[in-house]
Amino acid sequence: MSSLELSMARPITLLQPARLEIGAGAIKRLGDWAAAYKRVFVVAMAPTVGFVDRIGLGGEVTTFTDIPPEPDLPAFETVLAAARAFKPDLVIGLGGGSVMDVAKLVAVLWDSEQSILDVVGVDKVAGRRSALAQVPTTSGTGSEAGIRSLVTNPETLAKLAVESRHMLADIAVLDPELTYSVPTAVTAATGVDALAHCVEAFTNIKAHP
Repeated sequence: MSSLELSMARPITLLQPARLEIGAGAIKRLGDWAAAYKRVFVVAMAPTVGFVDRIGLGGEVTTFTDIPPEPDLPAFETVLAAARAFKPDLVIGLGGGSVMDVAKLVAVLWDSEQSILDVVGVDKVAGRRSALAQVPTTSGTGSEAGIRSLVTNPETLAKLAVESRHMLADIAVLDPELTYSVPTAVTAATGVDALAHCVEAFTNIKAHP
């Protein structure tokens, strides 16, 4: 049996959002999809908050923008408290990978008795509490299609990783127009990030065909 056949025999599971909207202006289609939801909590950053109006959301909308580039536990607890006060039925992550990571955690924890420390690891999240939409504005991490989230513990500086199928987005919107205003340095950095993912997959001796 060849090495290819052996590697093909190894099981692999792929999870991805149920719906992907791709193309210039795709963010407008998110508004149509989100029409069924009455309370929308948007996690964004100052440079991306202007994109909220492009979505065309109805109902009651609140936007939280105080997200640092590398979210830590206190920052996450602040956004989680805001979500709990608002009680959303839809959470939208609008920004880079860190913003989308926070949105995932908010969607599963805002109405839960679990804390973030309770769910660190694999498959410890009890369930989904609201719908989740992800809208990346950079092109590096692929967080919009993933089931993992990273938050920094400021006491140890360690990254706390949470992985759960409950954090998979219901819809991901890939609109290249949202990247046009990204600073050149960020565009370059996220481009290298995306390239690194490709190189890693190509060179990994445990990669699946």
